[in-house]
Amino acid sequence: MKIKDLPEFSKPLERFIENGPNSLSDAELLALILKTGTQGENVIEMSNRLISEYGLEKLFQCSTDELQKIKGIGKSKAVQILSVEEIRKRISMNEKKLRKRRNLRIKILRILKQHNKLTYTQLQRTLSTNYDSVKENCEELEYYGLIKVEKKEGHPRNNHVFFEVSLTEAGQRAEEKVKDKE
Repeated sequence: MKIKDLPEFSKPLERFIENGPNSLSDAELLALILKTGTQGENVIEMSNRLISEYGLEKLFQCSTDELQKIKGIGKSKAVQILSVEEIRKRISMNEKKLRKRRNLRIKILRILKQHNKLTYTQLQRTLSTNYDSVKENCEELEYYGLIKVEKKEGHPRNNHVFFEVSLTEAGQRAEEKVKDKE
């Protein structure tokens, strides 16, 4: 049976709109991506076949050439499937980067709580990270009022400028909240 011949309440697109993605099976979600089936096999039947033959995880890990060898999958459908996987990977990488940045900020707050005042260079050495990363994270923490960054002039002979960082009261409270959640 063709999808267009199904009652409205049974069509995946309408059910997605009405009830959200959790109301659909894996095959129905895949059907929304693929859009069309083949002659004699509607898109939901085709999606069920693909998932039962290859598994959902493995299907998205195939190459374009491997996918095109599957009955009903041409270049366009192969690219649609692999595009979804690429988006998933990028979201995952972005989440990892955000977690890493968050963890570095927490470490900065903890170190400052122990040491009162440090320079960017001292934080860099303590955290075993690069100077730009420390500077960028400190600037963001300062923006939120969690630390104070002061530009200092060094010895007049070498005209050296450095930045001294200290924890604010808001930063102390934030560090304590994070510690309490662990």
